[in-house]
Amino acid sequence: MKKIILFASLFLSVDAYGDCPKVSAVIEDLIAKHANGIRGVEYCRARQVVKDERVEIVLYTIEGPCYKREESPPGSCGNNFFRSMVGVIDGKKYEKVIVGGKGVFLTKTIKIEGNTVLIEGLSYSNSDSMCCPSISSSRKYKLENGSFVEVKP
Repeated sequence: MKKIILFASLFLSVDAYGDCPKVSAVIEDLIAKHANGIRGVEYCRARQVVKDERVEIVLYTIEGPCYKREESPPGSCGNNFFRSMVGVIDGKKYEKVIVGGKGVFLTKTIKIEGNTVLIEGLSYSNSDSMCCPSISSSRKYKLENGSFVEVKP
């Protein structure tokens, strides 16, 4: 009986958390390259994916970057995080751009409008604590020759 309860609770916990959103092997490689380069880890359940027959754009989160602290395991160096974006459009790789993170901009949604990626989220006011940005804002990025170029207001 104990084994059945243990198995059932394990099954329910795996099902409740779900899998990480699926992305192409090219996107997986771009994300891994970024995470390894700063010695952080991806929190893949926070991925946001926009995909159709010619476009795949992904917002992803890298946590706890250790940079040059070789004695520390990757991803174990604090509670800092970055939100970044990569993509593949018409077979062309769009390298990562950092679009937000702790103390900067908290991304909430992503959508494509023509040749522009629109990211909506929250920015920090001077009185906001690091957990809780409060100002609705957005960022726009044009798709240009394999790069995401931020469009300033």
